[in-house]
Amino acid sequence: MAAAAEVSADDLKVFLQEAEGLLELLDEDLVRLEQESDNEELLQEIFRAAHTLKGSSGMLGFDGMAHLTHAMEDLLDRVRKGTLAITPELVDALLMSLDGLKILKNALTEEGEGESIDTGPIVDALNAAAAGGAAPEAASTQPALQTVVAGDEDLRSKIDEASGEGHTVLHLKVRIEESSDWKAVRCFQVLNELDDCGRVLGSVPSQSEIEQEQVTGLLEVLLATDLEIPDVQARAEQLEEVTGVEAAAFDPTAVPEPPAETEAPADAPAAAPAEGADQRTQIAASAQKVEALQTTVRIDVEQLDALMNMVGELVIDRTRVSQLSRLLQGRFKEDEYVGALAETSTHIAKVVDELHESMMAVRMLPVGLLFSKFPRLVRDLARSLDRQVTLAVEGEDTEIDRSVIEKIKDPLVHLIRNSVDHGIEPAEDRVAAGKPEASILKLTASHEQGQIVISIEDDGRGIDTEKVVASAIKKGQISQEAAERLSHREKLELIFAPGLSTAAKTTEVSGRGVGMDIVRRDIESLNGRVEVESEVGVGTTFKLRLPLTLATFRGLLVSSGGTTYAIPLTYVQETIRPEQEQLRTVSGRPVMSLRGSVMSLIWLNESLQLGTSAEQARSDDPYVVVVRASESETDRPVAIAVDELVDQQEIVVKSLSGFLGRARGIAGASILGDGQVVLILDVPSMIKASQARDTDQPATAAGNVVELDASVAPRGDLDSNEPSAADEAPEAERMAS
Repeated sequence: MAAAAEVSADDLKVFLQEAEGLLELLDEDLVRLEQESDNEELLQEIFRAAHTLKGSSGMLGFDGMAHLTHAMEDLLDRVRKGTLAITPELVDALLMSLDGLKILKNALTEEGEGESIDTGPIVDALNAAAAGGAAPEAASTQPALQTVVAGDEDLRSKIDEASGEGHTVLHLKVRIEESSDWKAVRCFQVLNELDDCGRVLGSVPSQSEIEQEQVTGLLEVLLATDLEIPDVQARAEQLEEVTGVEAAAFDPTAVPEPPAETEAPADAPAAAPAEGADQRTQIAASAQKVEALQTTVRIDVEQLDALMNMVGELVIDRTRVSQLSRLLQGRFKEDEYVGALAETSTHIAKVVDELHESMMAVRMLPVGLLFSKFPRLVRDLARSLDRQVTLAVEGEDTEIDRSVIEKIKDPLVHLIRNSVDHGIEPAEDRVAAGKPEASILKLTASHEQGQIVISIEDDGRGIDTEKVVASAIKKGQISQEAAERLSHREKLELIFAPGLSTAAKTTEVSGRGVGMDIVRRDIESLNGRVEVESEVGVGTTFKLRLPLTLATFRGLLVSSGGTTYAIPLTYVQETIRPEQEQLRTVSGRPVMSLRGSVMSLIWLNESLQLGTSAEQARSDDPYVVVVRASESETDRPVAIAVDELVDQQEIVVKSLSGFLGRARGIAGASILGDGQVVLILDVPSMIKASQARDTDQPATAAGNVVELDASVAPRGDLDSNEPSAADEAPEAERMAS
């Protein structure tokens, strides 16, 4: 797709950013239009987006995009005027055009590698959809500029202000070639060029009228400038399709007196304000809008990530400076320089904390940026499966770290596709079950206790847990005996087993038994959790519990075998120092009893296989951190034995080098203020590994907890509700409780 020769790399970059936003807007709004056909404001928003894209692409010489958006604009204009009804076929044509625009946009990027399409068939489809009626010509008469000034007190004030500042106020009449198909575009070009010569105070037609293509071959402009008249004329005359420019100093005496205000009779309705009045007021402030735009800056994501990384380094150094300051104060309390250092350290800590918070705010994006892509997905899936599905979205303004948004897209897509294909019944089945033909698929986001919770809820057939269990038994993932002991929640958890599917047949959408295990793996890799609730005949709800950011987290530092580790506090339930009789071994598996319950015990060094023997890895007097992967009933607590509890601290996450591969039980690394490297534990994978080791013991189907005979351990440890000695441990030993 050829571009105008004068288009610079920066111009292209700005255009692509603008086009991306407009295309996302159209993607979401066109699907809404099918459901809200009487929403005039929505239709107007779609028309403006198409019109803006047409003008921008036309100015830069991207004729394919301009031609296609022009055809879309014609069709939308007929809908606006009521000569065409909104039908699924019409929306199909518009969405096909949108897909074509996306391809043309991608062709302008490096990734596009010049890929393009023939827009002719798409334009033909649009013209065929619009063939139902012809649009009458819009009214083209415009008031004279002097009349507009007379009726606009704010504009008169701006003229007086500009004159008082010593600027010359010019009245320009710019004539545009009558045969031009781009009069509105040329008007915008003139306004932009003149704004570089000074300050545009107002125009006839106004900017809003230009956007609606309510233009003629004449554009009148009021300009405050310090340039000479010939220089201003020359700047405007150089523009394409401008046939003449008249310029003279604005004559206030030529402005007619404002019409006297008369009181309307009491029994007469008040006259509606002139349609152009609000538009003129809006455009009179156009210069202020330009200034507002200049206060925003676009930066590359790579630069933002690099800046965040440097802020993370500052957080680490802030901690080190604070530690050194406290150390020196302890040794040299009376030294005045040490006191000054303490004050400086406190100030630096405050500034770095504020900088860190500001950077985190910059990284936060509304989750609606991701949700906006799903109405089209649901609509296309529903049509391909001949089902009626309405997507209801709530909480689009909920903010989450950009890096988290990027990583949850694929899991969400998979869950939505499964809901539409497996969860939601065909219309005839819903009617037979006493349900409405149209199903509601609800996608919501909210903040809960420092996490973001995203739920996907459908009112479909629900998950038949008996079929799930039968499939798991057939695939050898669980024994018949173990299946009989499963609770309803534990049966639901089986859907996350690799390769499990209850679909009678596979489709292009789903049914191959792959994906749900990957969904859980991807979410847990973000230190998140997946929960599922379902009732046959009522529906299914999936909940994703995610951290707000992947850059930092609050962690508990522990030491084991001379190495320091960080455990995310979101997994920690409590810390204790157990009595020896609470630590037992059953059939070769370590367990711990706590307040009448029994849980699997992980000796950290032994679990990570750090080269020590089992005896060396097990301390005689360990601390225990009780962790849990989620609040689900099927996720029982697990105890991790360590040598020492060190501290709670804000942890700055550093990814492990690709040369190291995936280290077992390790999710990443961090650096403390003193330069010490700490490893971040992958708690979910450690819990799963513990459960896998216990599967050869008498256990629940999910292998979550070993079932002990009462004779294995002292009865008081297993059955008594009385607090143990560990429950009375000093508060310092309960750092994360």
